[in-house]
Amino acid sequence: MLNMNLLRISLWLICLGSQTGALLAQLEVSARKEIALQRLNRDEFEIISLREKGLLMVSVAEPYVYAREKEFTITYLDSNLQVFRQNTYLLPYDFARERTNYYDQSQYMYFFHQNSANQEISIFRLQIFSGEGKIFNFAPPVKMSTDDFQAVDDYAYFSGQYNGKPVVISYHFLNQFAKVLPAFYEEHEEFQWVQTDPQKKQVYFVLKNTLMRRCNLVVKPYSQLIGTLGPLLVKDRSTRTPRDGLVFSAEDGKKWVFGTYSLKCARSPQGVYSAQFENGEQKSINFREFTDFGNFFNHYSDKKAERMRQKVEEKRNKGRELNLNRKIDLRPELIAQGKQLLLLMEGYYSSYQNVNGPAGNLLGAYPNTMPLSTPRNVWTRNLGLTDRYTNYQYNYAIICAFDMRGRLLWDNIMKIDRVERTAPSDIIQLGFHGDTVVTAYINEDKVYSKAMFRYLSLQEETEQEIDELLKNYAGGESEWGEFLHWYGPHFLYFGEQKVRAAPDNGNRIFHLTRLSHSFPPKENPAKETEKETEKRRKKAKKPLEDARTKN
Repeated sequence: MLNMNLLRISLWLICLGSQTGALLAQLEVSARKEIALQRLNRDEFEIISLREKGLLMVSVAEPYVYAREKEFTITYLDSNLQVFRQNTYLLPYDFARERTNYYDQSQYMYFFHQNSANQEISIFRLQIFSGEGKIFNFAPPVKMSTDDFQAVDDYAYFSGQYNGKPVVISYHFLNQFAKVLPAFYEEHEEFQWVQTDPQKKQVYFVLKNTLMRRCNLVVKPYSQLIGTLGPLLVKDRSTRTPRDGLVFSAEDGKKWVFGTYSLKCARSPQGVYSAQFENGEQKSINFREFTDFGNFFNHYSDKKAERMRQKVEEKRNKGRELNLNRKIDLRPELIAQGKQLLLLMEGYYSSYQNVNGPAGNLLGAYPNTMPLSTPRNVWTRNLGLTDRYTNYQYNYAIICAFDMRGRLLWDNIMKIDRVERTAPSDIIQLGFHGDTVVTAYINEDKVYSKAMFRYLSLQEETEQEIDELLKNYAGGESEWGEFLHWYGPHFLYFGEQKVRAAPDNGNRIFHLTRLSHSFPPKENPAKETEKETEKRRKKAKKPLEDARTKN
């Protein structure tokens, strides 16, 4: 059955390729909007995706020197980039002077600002579809530095640090009352990220233990209806230690935590795990090594991939795991697509630069009083040195999918053409065309895309010139551009461009360009039934549930 399925898929791909040609792998412009900008105009633009409901475009006008307020023009566009409504709001200058965060919910969008001097918090709450907005100001019960802000219905949650310990403040928009939530003020813990579940009206605070060799991962749920719920402690008796976690609440009341794990609290992830919880107790945890993934070695050359497989086999013959020593970051979003839950991870290299210290090899100045196992940041701090990253070079992305019972279904990978960033960034954008996953990203003046169906690559990475895509429009040379997934197979490329036919007077436009993947079929002929998937799983060389899993 497996061979017959693969044969059908191969024949279907050959026929499809012969019929559609380049359409199989292309992104094309399906909608565009251009806004003329004056030469001296200093507007700042932000775009917030509302998925199928459209977009919010936030334009902040440059104020006069002594202005106390700024004009925020918020334009609501539909899915075809047609203007549905536009409103202008005068907001305090501090909203734009310091870093402002935008948070989108199903009904509201929030502009959040915290005064760095007195720690007072201001929130501008906008009802997306009516355009009504209101400012809320309050002084937090404790003077904390806010790291994250999330909102669910009529409650806002602020997480941060107070006296070096994690703290959470909830704020009720109706009675305008703020309070400190219990069960968070613990030593040696720090927030990793915060998730919201609007359907169940719950918030999940994911925390990590900061003590070396005690890298526990704990999820602390909070319910608007019940209050503080029992913590979910993700653990295992072996040397495998969870690094991060994303929470999924099943319809039967059970909770799942998905993430990556490492060996003995190391920083490098070794694979993925899924942990099941019932009534706050962990019932099982399943591990899957990256080296067991069918497509993991595809981003290596053939020779290097073969060497890696030999190393894996040698380690397993000795009853051990190969320490990959790779830098891979999990995107803090669990993507629900049909009956599957997708994890997205991006791999990169980073380089160090020594600042305010002696030139040359720092190890030559390594103090004899410290063991060689001392972490780099400890001995550099003791020497009065400063370490920092100069750049992050992204070179591949891993996608894997779990079913609703926590079982790994498939994995796939996309190579990245050495995208460099000065700070950790989200490079890959995921789109969907039925059961097909479309991955895409931009690098300088090119856009790259790939279509995959589960563990199969329906096409290799395709490279397109952005100027070639936009050649029929007024915009010419791009001054800056950003790229994000909008909805379905549609992506959004936006930014500022110089007008091609304009004289040298600096005329510019701000553009919104919808790029749609042209993968043609509405229903994928390669789709496997659940029965065929189960047969393939049983015939696999290694079962998808790790034999060493502890229940």
